[in-house]
Amino acid sequence: MESRPASSIPAAQLVRLVNSAFEGYVGGAVNHDEETLTAWCQKHFMVLELSHVFFDTEGTNGGTDSSSKNDGNGGEPIAFGLIAVREDRPGQSRLGAFGVAGWAQGKGIGSRAMVMIVERERERGVEVLELECMQNNPRAVKMYRKLGFEVLRDLPGWIVPLSERRDEVQHDDVALLEVTVDEVDGLVKKWAMADLPWQAWFVSTMGIAKRGFRLGHAWCVTSDPEGEAEGKGEKTVELATLIVEPGWRRRGEGTRLIRAMMGRFSGRKWEVPAILPGEYVDELARRFGGERGEKAQYQMRLKLQ
Repeated sequence: MESRPASSIPAAQLVRLVNSAFEGYVGGAVNHDEETLTAWCQKHFMVLELSHVFFDTEGTNGGTDSSSKNDGNGGEPIAFGLIAVREDRPGQSRLGAFGVAGWAQGKGIGSRAMVMIVERERERGVEVLELECMQNNPRAVKMYRKLGFEVLRDLPGWIVPLSERRDEVQHDDVALLEVTVDEVDGLVKKWAMADLPWQAWFVSTMGIAKRGFRLGHAWCVTSDPEGEAEGKGEKTVELATLIVEPGWRRRGEGTRLIRAMMGRFSGRKWEVPAILPGEYVDELARRFGGERGEKAQYQMRLKLQ
């Protein structure tokens, strides 16, 4: 099996590979086209020159699909690994997406590809390689653990049932202020844990980040609480981030803010995506009757040096 830079193949070929790998995926199917995949890679700091596409140069993948045929030059790629890097985190990289083409799965290709990715990142001088893995994908979790990855933290995701709380929060509702998403993004970078999952660090790039709010010493960013959440069957508010000024933590500031939000925008279900650490949101979500979501993840990390 051979690794080549993901930038070495046409965009259309990479799109076919990514869509095939994520067909039937436990976290939800993916259906990119060239434009959406390019935008997604840019948004998540993927560097195609550092990323991998894998070819079965030995003709051993066993696929019967016409796209799996080996033409002597590697044919169609059978797996990929997209590497993300950030200027503010020298010595670190993230495996932002990884998969094996549908017709090549179940043959040990994923494990072989991951070994090659890890070795290449080590050769590049990377000290820490990070990724997120769905908790309901035990095969992947086992593979990463076998390679030496450790679970850094739980990213549970939460669902809070419909909220009807206006009568109990009128005083806080009045004090609720609207702020910009960029303002909250800056506070996250100033006050949040430095090892947050990468998606949680860049609030302003989140697709759900539409509006920002403040109450006292707590700030949050949500989807548009007065709009219709895309793909949701009922009125839903998605919480992109919640940050409390360090000196005011564990004093009820975050609870007051969310209670005021539920009061102003009542009659809505709330969702917390599985990118916010459990230590940020678990206690708060339980306080409002939340349940863990079905797409919980692990933030995992491998020390390479």
